[in-house]
Amino acid sequence: MESRVESPDFLEASGSSPPLRDYSDDSPNWEPRLLAKQPRTARRNPNKKRIDRLWTPAQVGNLDLDAIHAAIREAALDYAARGWKVIPIWGMVASVYGELVCACPLGYKCGSNSGKHPWAGVGLFDLATSDPDTIAQWWEQRPGSNVGLVGRDPIGVIIDLDRLKEGETGPDGFELWQELLDLHGPADTTFTEDSGSGGRHLLFAVKPDVVIGNSLPIISDLTKASSGQVKIDVKGRNGYVVAAPSLHLSGSLYRVTQDLPLAMAPDWLVGPATSSSLRNLPASKAASGKTNGSSKTNRPSKTYDSRIEAIIDALLAE
Repeated sequence: MESRVESPDFLEASGSSPPLRDYSDDSPNWEPRLLAKQPRTARRNPNKKRIDRLWTPAQVGNLDLDAIHAAIREAALDYAARGWKVIPIWGMVASVYGELVCACPLGYKCGSNSGKHPWAGVGLFDLATSDPDTIAQWWEQRPGSNVGLVGRDPIGVIIDLDRLKEGETGPDGFELWQELLDLHGPADTTFTEDSGSGGRHLLFAVKPDVVIGNSLPIISDLTKASSGQVKIDVKGRNGYVVAAPSLHLSGSLYRVTQDLPLAMAPDWLVGPATSSSLRNLPASKAASGKTNGSSKTNRPSKTYDSRIEAIIDALLAE
């Protein structure tokens, strides 16, 4: 039986980019209700065959999970109306002890990855879609899901600014981004959201002939924190970010802070990406057409940007 999904009223508004509603509440620093301390064995019972038996309350602290989950579904349809590619992310649900826990089979064991990883593994990014019927079916299947955005046309690249974690020292993503702006010039204001952990996502469009992977030379060369990581992540065609108003493990919601059309990424950010990646390719592999021990030239290397595959094939043909 075919089911018809009724679009929310705001999807029928004129224009290709309807405004994204702010579904987050005004007090992100919620105070969870006090609970009786439970033995560790009771909270993480390895004999539980179905962890979803623990997911019974619809309220954690002052968070109405049913309302939040409904808002996330509506936001996923909103992103689709803009033409942005969406994937479903395992969401956050409540245990019988009133704690937020990842909805995936690992549950408590997800730790800091809770509410951040997608349903699918193989072929994940090929599943990304802006089709509202597909998205509606996903959320009907698992209504508690978070929503993810993929860096695929019309989104060309997502810059993910991270905060320092406890115990880390060095520059955080916000400081590094400001350093880039001071050195190379401004970047146009674009669609921006803050993550549940205090980070920030900047979404940019790119020129039609530019395809971004999950790295950029200008980002890779930045100062690392004490953990050995650069606190700016690049999300291209095979990358994603968890998007507003998804629910974070901390109880905070991802929030849209600048609901604007996608701005073009500055040339200083993405311009040298292709040439730099090609220069870094070992000459022996370029000459033989082999990547990772394979003689196939139609399989992109896991080490380099997929967009240089066509360039290498052209060189080999010559």
